[in-house]
Formats: sequence, structure tokens, C-alpha cells
Amino acid sequence: MSYRFFVVIFLIIIGSGLGLYSVIHNGFYPVAFVNFHMISANNLDQNYNAAIRYFNNALLTYGSNPEILKESGSKTEIKRAALNKLIVDWLVFDETKKRLGKDLNQITEKIISQELTNPRLEEAVKEIYGLTLEDFKKQVLLAQAYREILEGRMFSEKQDFNKWLEDVTQEARVIILIPNFSWDGKQVIPQ
Repeated sequence: MSYRFFVVIFLIIIGSGLGLYSVIHNGFYPVAFVNFHMISANNLDQNYNAAIRYFNNALLTYGSNPEILKESGSKTEIKRAALNKLIVDWLVFDETKKRLGKDLNQITEKIISQELTNPRLEEAVKEIYGLTLEDFKKQVLLAQAYREILEGRMFSEKQDFNKWLEDVTQEARVIILIPNFSWDGKQVIPQ
């Protein structure tokens, strides 16, 4: 074996290590799978942090003590709810995509553009959620638009959205990879 071979192997190991570090550091590893779709730690953390910031601001607005959020039970429940929301959002998106196909992007852009007309929206989103307008669009407005579209489509077809959601969550294959949470066949529950 030559010196070159060892250098190449060494560089591959170093490159793999740096790549793995980057993936973990930036949260691009899975925390859950929903019907083979990955939910990343980064996505969960962004939703969790936005929810914490929102609840903190709500508590301050209504004169309550925001220290309540520092209790481990509160944080666990908020993280559980954020993960559950991401799972439901994916199920809604998947069904909406199946029903609308290539028209989905055009319809969602139209709905979202109506929401973005307020000139103070960016400032409010930053203050309330701690998100940029682009992140707010991805995390909140898109999910809301998919849900509105699917509910409207199901209403026009005389289908019950809530019954469909109950059925699809029971049929979904959900694997949760983070500790302290599991899927009970309907929702994320703490362990």
C-alpha cells in the first residue's frame, strides 16, 4: 500500500467527520419520520423557539409571569405540540398535493400573497415570533394555506376534514427518534 492511499483514506475520514459535524451542528438530522418523510431537528427547533417566544409575549401582554415557561413540564408540552403540529402539517400537505398536483404552488402563492399585504407584518412577526418574514412564511403561512385549501376542497366534496384528519393520523406511519416522546397512533405523547 502506498503513501498516497493512506493520505486519500485520511482525507476521506476527515471530510466525513467535518460533514457529519456540520449536519449535526445545523440540525439537519431527523427527529421523526412521517410516512418516510423526514422532520429535521432544525425544523422542530425553529417551531419550538417560535412557540416559546409567542407564549412568552402572550404572558407578558396579559400580565402573567413568563417564568412559568421555564418549568420543564411546560417546555416538554410545547415541544410535544410543535412536533405534533409538524406531523399533522406534513399529512395535510401530502393530501393537498395529491388532490391539487401542479396547481398547488400557484394557489398557495395567491393565498400567501394576500396575507403579506400588511406593511407592518414583518415587524410584528419579528417581535411576536422572533422569525424572519421568510421563515414565518415557511413555518406558519404555508401550513395554514395547505390546511385552508384542503378544508375548502373537502367541504365542496361534502367530506368532513376533522374525520379525515383523525383517520389519516391513525393510518400514518410515524417514527419518533428523539427521547421522551412517542406516537400513540393518533398524536405525539410524552413518555
